[in-house]
Amino acid sequence: MNENKHSRSCPSVDSRDSSLRASRNEKIKVYVSIPISGRLKPDVDRHILTLRAKLHEYGYDVIAPKVAGEIRDDWPIPSDLREDNERIYDECRNNVLICDVLFCDLTGADAVSIGCVAELTWAREFGKWAAVAMLSDSPHRHAFVKVPAHKELSTRWEVFDYFRDYGLMEKRLAEWEAEKRRLEK
Repeated sequence: MNENKHSRSCPSVDSRDSSLRASRNEKIKVYVSIPISGRLKPDVDRHILTLRAKLHEYGYDVIAPKVAGEIRDDWPIPSDLREDNERIYDECRNNVLICDVLFCDLTGADAVSIGCVAELTWAREFGKWAAVAMLSDSPHRHAFVKVPAHKELSTRWEVFDYFRDYGLMEKRLAEWEAEKRRLEK
């Protein structure tokens, strides 16, 4: 398990939010960030479904990016979707803003994903907790990925185990928030 120097097991969800969420029976919202440009739409859809199913199994609400526009299943998704660019940018940024936690799955990425890097940057700006899955030879091994990642693991399955075993259960949020405040002092 690789943890960067910023690694800690406390999401930046205020304990007051935790109590309010628990009283409303709300689940923790996880935004899944994945590389999209250059991939086939069916591959992206399968990737999102896999992440969504596993996180739902562990009791989380999942927010996922949407593949927009007229995209053919047999053509790679372009990075420039022209008239959809501003909407995609705003939607992704808003999804990071409304989530509690960001899970960035960079496993299998052959090239740097500008969108994933931007989402990690926004997560840090907005004070969101971020977990990143990336292989040891990932092109994403860079400060702009490593610094915003509170937890860095090698595979998505390790991140799933983290969410299951250690991570982010409602009853522990207040404890983690106290730990976060202690670490920030």
